[in-house]
Amino acid sequence: MKDPDFIQQQIQRGTEAKEKVNAELSVLTTKQLNWKPQDASWSIAQCLEHLIISDGLRINIIEKKIY
Repeated sequence: MKDPDFIQQQIQRGTEAKEKVNAELSVLTTKQLNWKPQDASWSIAQCLEHLIISDGLRINIIEKKIY
């Protein structure tokens, strides 16, 4: 799928999501970002790291498909 409008919409949605996450989490302290409810649980920071790494891998695959 190489529909430029669709691609632009998805880029915009990603940008908006990133801005919302930044706004929501910018008020948290480092301690809050690293807090885990249980030892086996992930902290907010760990979840974000996972999403950033996973997103980067997907972006490479997507770019190869659309360009």
